[in-house]
Order: sequence, then structure tokens, then C-alpha cells
Amino acid sequence: VAGVARFLHCSSLVTIGASRRPIVLDEGSTYDLQHARLPYVHSRRQGEQAVLAEAERGLPAVVVNPGVLLGPDSTVTQMAANVRMAMAPPGGVNVVDVRDAAHGCVLALTYGRPGQRYILGGENVTARDLVASMLHASRREPPRLTLPPVLARGLALLVRASEIITPLRPPITSQMLRMFPLYFWVSSAKAERELGYLPTRDLAAMVEHREQQVGTPGRIRVETPV
Repeated sequence: VAGVARFLHCSSLVTIGASRRPIVLDEGSTYDLQHARLPYVHSRRQGEQAVLAEAERGLPAVVVNPGVLLGPDSTVTQMAANVRMAMAPPGGVNVVDVRDAAHGCVLALTYGRPGQRYILGGENVTARDLVASMLHASRREPPRLTLPPVLARGLALLVRASEIITPLRPPITSQMLRMFPLYFWVSSAKAERELGYLPTRDLAAMVEHREQQVGTPGRIRVETPV
């Protein structure tokens, strides 16, 4: 494409897929969420596919798939740190420090192959461990029980009915509840191998730094899956 030296599309780990078991996926894994009722996931997948289609036509586009972003520049308040929870969510996610992900974007622009996807992950953790880490950092007790996946799916139906009746957005949406039982665990091996990407901070370091930045108990902010 004339005038475009390199195009970077920041996608999401959700476009890689998910599993009901703690299985680690990568860029070559079969996408298995096409039939799930997850509009957010579908929109991110469609955007990514549109960019890759243009790459086949000559656009020098590279796609990155970051994990759940934690760090000093995050802007979305994570429900786990600000909503009282009787039970921790099931499932799991990959978390990455926003500064590591930003560095990965620069590496992708510099060394990435056009038409390729690169996962920019950090650490695969259970949702329970993520919630517990954030609550401990804000000096709050984590829930002792974990929400059973079947109950999460049942609650999703009830919350969805409420969303249809009232225009008010609940703190935990039906879409979140449908995603709760899934494991969004991924590997960054391809980015490490081809880009020289190397995450430098684990979950404990991300949460500790976030608490130091915020400075107010009970207010840890973190990007939801992007």
C-alpha cells in the first residue's frame, strides 16, 4: 500500500480462543469461540480478520495480541478490586504489565512479519489468584469460595434478562459471566522467538506497582481483556 511503511493492529488475547480447561493456546490454535454469545469477543475477532485480509492484499500489517493489561497507565477499574465478591470467578487469564506490552508493540513494528499475529503475554494465572492478589494489595480479604462454572452460566441468563428490562449497566455483565468459566491462557513463545520479546514483571510485581501508583486502598485499576 503506497505511503504505509508498517501498520500495527493491537488486537486481544480473546481472538486466540479459550478453553474450559487450563490449556495454553498460541497463534496456531483453532479458534473455538465463534458460537459463543460474546459480542465483545466477536467484534475483536472480526476487526483482526479484516486487518489480516488487507495484509493478504499487500498492507504491511502486523497484529499483536496482548493479555489483560495491568500497570500504572491502566484506565478501566477492575471489578474484582471495587466490587464486593462472595465468591471468586472460575477460569483464568494471561496478565501482562502494560509497559511490557508497549515494548512488545515497538518490537512488532520493528521486527514483525507482515500478516502475522504475535501474542504479547506475561503470566497465566487463575482468575481466583488474580482477584486474591489485587484484594491483598488493597488490604482486603479475598473470597474463600470459587463460583462454580455452571452457576456462572445460570447467573448469566438472569443478568441478561435484567439487562433487557433495565438500561442500567450492572457492575458484572452477562457477557462477563459467560466468560468467567473460560481459560484465556496463552504462550508468547512466537513473539519471544521472532521479536526478542521478554516480559519482565510477574503478577505480584504488577499488582504491587499498581497499588503504589494508586495509593488508595480498594482502588486498583486494570484493563479488562482488550
